[in-house]
Amino acid sequence: MKVKNKITTYKLITLFLSISPIPSVYIVSEMKSTLKNISETFYQLSPLFPLGILIFIWIIFIRDVFYNKTVAKNQRAFWVFLLIAGHFAVFPFYWYFHIYKNSKESVAAVTEEPVKVQRGFFEGKSAGFKIILLVGGLLPFVLGVIGGIARVFLNNEGLFYTCGIASYAVGIAILVLYIIDATRNSLVASNQKGLWIVLLILANVIVFPVYWYMNVWKEPVKEQIFG
Repeated sequence: MKVKNKITTYKLITLFLSISPIPSVYIVSEMKSTLKNISETFYQLSPLFPLGILIFIWIIFIRDVFYNKTVAKNQRAFWVFLLIAGHFAVFPFYWYFHIYKNSKESVAAVTEEPVKVQRGFFEGKSAGFKIILLVGGLLPFVLGVIGGIARVFLNNEGLFYTCGIASYAVGIAILVLYIIDATRNSLVASNQKGLWIVLLILANVIVFPVYWYMNVWKEPVKEQIFG
């Protein structure tokens, strides 16, 4: 019974931590004027408060990645990358999939190698095709940067909006392709498909190259089944 209470407490604490970065930023922004009246030093150091909270959460969650039995060894580096790159947007998802659902059933579902399912959307395609797909996944970011430069430095609103529309269109197209692939790809474990789809929708441009490397560029290992 004591172990059960300890696990419940840990889940509640990590849930609070997973949703705390945004409120901490809001609190600091609302208190800036008050802090400035109290002390100029406090005012200048105020941005360090949410940063300190973020670093503390990183330490707790990254440590959990390496000790949590529901995180397969071949997924640890992936989760560390997502926690650092996506931080407050990824914290609640990690908490739900690997802390809240941390049970004997979910541990048993984790395997070091994904379960063989249907043929992936891009399996068997040439390396050249896959590289083009990678470039397509990076193109929305590149177009966004070009559009930003056009607006800020060149004062070219037409190019800004053209790049924005093109970035949106390419991003949607790549997103749809990856979501279709995630539902069929044999490199994506069955208990990770929903997670990948959520991450692709929420973090798209950030996750595109990660998904591409882990599930498109790599070909599944052909296994021989003996009856």
